[in-house]
Amino acid sequence: MTDKINGLTQHNRMIQRLNEKQHESPGTRLLFILLIFSSCREDMPCYRFNFGSETVFLADEPYCSEDMELTLQLEEINESCCPEGVVCVWAAGQVTVSFDLKGAVEGKVQLASLMKPADTVGNYSFRLVRVDPYPKYKQPLERSDYRITMKVDKLN
Repeated sequence: MTDKINGLTQHNRMIQRLNEKQHESPGTRLLFILLIFSSCREDMPCYRFNFGSETVFLADEPYCSEDMELTLQLEEINESCCPEGVVCVWAAGQVTVSFDLKGAVEGKVQLASLMKPADTVGNYSFRLVRVDPYPKYKQPLERSDYRITMKVDKLN
């Protein structure tokens, strides 16, 4: 919250300075406007995660590593688990999750609860720990309902 307030205060000071400097050249005004918009990107929310610790990830939310070198965002969730309250022919289902990676490594990491719960991309290892909630009969889940617990480690 304090970071957001500080960001807004900085933003307001830049606007005030721009208003005070209206007599300056259009190029100077353009420079201030660009600075204002570039400072907004730094104020965008990014949840933090620590290497070596289990973290709960929510869909469509950016997560930044403790050293700010890696950003993850949960992009896809595919589930084929047999819901509670139903007898299914198959023994177990699987949940597949896909994360978009930015920063020190670019690309995607895809993990599957049964077939591939762990993977390594660049100098980072990813391990799917748990996917909640478990589906229930006639209670469809939205993307926003899912909580993906994953452990990310930095190698070397």
